[in-house]
Amino acid sequence: MSEYVIKNGHVFDPVQGIKGDKADVAIKDGKIVA
Repeated sequence: MSEYVIKNGHVFDPVQGIKGDKADVAIKDGKIVA
């Protein structure tokens, strides 16, 4: 079970209308959780 946090990554999510915003991304067991 591994957990990672990517800090200040550029996030793109066309469904949510996010176009390259800087954000922290948490990954747990290969899935994005936050």
